[in-house]
Amino acid sequence: MCRPDRGRLSDRVAMARAGRRRSLSRSVACAHWRRRRCAVIAVDLAERLGARSSGEGSWSALCPAHEDRNPSLSIATGENGGVVVHCHAGCSTADVVAAAGLAMLDLAPPKQANDDQPITTYRYTDEAGVPLFEVVRHPRKRFHQRPANGRAGPGAMSGVRMVLYRLPAVVKAVQDGVTVFVVEGEKDADNLTAAGWCATTAPMGAGKWSRVRDHARQVLAGAEVIVVADRDEPGYRHAADVVASLRDVASSVLLVEAAEGKDVSDHLAAGLTVEQLVEAAGEPPPDTESPEPAYEPVPIVDWAELFDRSVVDDAYVDGLLHPGRWTQFVAAAKVGKSTLAMHLTTSLARGRDPFTNVERTPLRVLYLDAEMGRLDVYERLSAAQFGPAELALVAYSDMPPRCDEIQGGTAVVSAAKLNQADVVILDGMNGMVSGAENDDLTWRNMFDYTIAPLKRAGIAVLSTDNMGKDRTRGSRGSSVKTDKADAVFELARIDGGIRLKRTHTRTASMVAELDLHMFGIEGDEPIGYRVAPNSWPLGTLDAVKVLDDVGVPADFGRDKARRELNLVGVKMRDTVLSAAIRYRKAHPSRAAQPPGTGAGTGDPEQLTGTGQWK
Repeated sequence: MCRPDRGRLSDRVAMARAGRRRSLSRSVACAHWRRRRCAVIAVDLAERLGARSSGEGSWSALCPAHEDRNPSLSIATGENGGVVVHCHAGCSTADVVAAAGLAMLDLAPPKQANDDQPITTYRYTDEAGVPLFEVVRHPRKRFHQRPANGRAGPGAMSGVRMVLYRLPAVVKAVQDGVTVFVVEGEKDADNLTAAGWCATTAPMGAGKWSRVRDHARQVLAGAEVIVVADRDEPGYRHAADVVASLRDVASSVLLVEAAEGKDVSDHLAAGLTVEQLVEAAGEPPPDTESPEPAYEPVPIVDWAELFDRSVVDDAYVDGLLHPGRWTQFVAAAKVGKSTLAMHLTTSLARGRDPFTNVERTPLRVLYLDAEMGRLDVYERLSAAQFGPAELALVAYSDMPPRCDEIQGGTAVVSAAKLNQADVVILDGMNGMVSGAENDDLTWRNMFDYTIAPLKRAGIAVLSTDNMGKDRTRGSRGSSVKTDKADAVFELARIDGGIRLKRTHTRTASMVAELDLHMFGIEGDEPIGYRVAPNSWPLGTLDAVKVLDDVGVPADFGRDKARRELNLVGVKMRDTVLSAAIRYRKAHPSRAAQPPGTGAGTGDPEQLTGTGQWK
């Protein structure tokens, strides 16, 4: 535990800030030498007694166990690696060893290390002390992690929450106003703790701070933090990353280093105190200077960049799936929301429009599955005659993290960016949270940690959810899910297909109702969906209004209309533009009016019909 009376450094750190350094005295060096637990080799003992060499691997010295004027003590290296001591005057080996300030065990040969035998284990827990995982240290500074659930092998740590070492003590220290040291490695943290201070680290050492960065910013907010850098290039880089991430949330951040040795453990072993750690300002090499913080307290929107965009959103699926938007599918069990989500995924990844099969630019999709599982997915994909080649742009996982936790959200966003995802599917979102589904905070956290960062990155998000017992209240759990979504569609079975009915939206670009005909149910072809025949593509009405407002003549074809749109900086998809041109030609009463009048836009109900825009 951390000692509250030693929490604030105050005057104690003054010496460190002044940059005082101190070399080891001879007495401290001897004390440090006596504390060594490893076997002492012969040359160490010979040097300690001032012996003279009498041949290779042997020495002569004055015996410390009796008054000796002529060297009567022989020292040699044994065949097994131990130390052989013999006094020719008759002193026992035990007396000689004791007089030299050693123990008989110190003369024993060193034990052979077993590379497979762990040296020590460091346990990581949550705030309540519940074990999450362990870091196991092996000989030659080799480490591995193992989860508390007992899983082993590749992927065993997938979904395990990454936290700071000694988390319960750190949380209490911050609450009590106690200084928290952030070091590089569990050994240093344990040694500082044994000295009466509160210390923590990130799992797996230097360069791994990103695993706990967001979590640490939350835990250490308002704390007095001292970051101890290891005195090597990776250590300085790691410490700089820690300082940069905490500078704008901690009450103070001080960067220090050991006055002796490489790290704080060497510093303490040398007999120095924590107060004698030295401020490390200006110490890192030129290419390891601390970067500016990557966090801007209030990001400011660039108006020019915001308005430099197409009037008609280049949707991934017209009226359903848009970049930077969150769409929810809500349905009772077995209606087919996962089947539809998988159909959207495979179509977009293969470069096909999901409902017209028209060729389009392929999209990368990250599919997180808490609903089906890999065996069900395999059966569905193989039945649709899809294999690895068709799924090259789909990143799939049936072990999604807890998206209402900082670490889980960070993992999802990182996976999306790593796979350059255009679309993220969260299939079965109720299975991706650790909190209660009726708790508003659960879904606020999921939005803040997972959904919002994906939207800011311009990624389209589609989630599936189960209907509650009271169908009039929509999805299960808190209403925050509905409030935060850009559009919510309720799915219901209809004759020969499925109906999507919009119940909530914050944008006019989402379709109000859509009937999809389902084919392949009999197994004669892969399962898929098509919009009802002879319907206008979703987005046609918006495109017609744009052409009218810009003043594009109704008899212009696609190429001429495209040139007119380019002159005013308007972008529009070819399929939608072509449909809008056909519609205008079929309705002469919608002849173009002077730009900006808005005349001739007509009634949206003119486009109604099965599967059409309403």
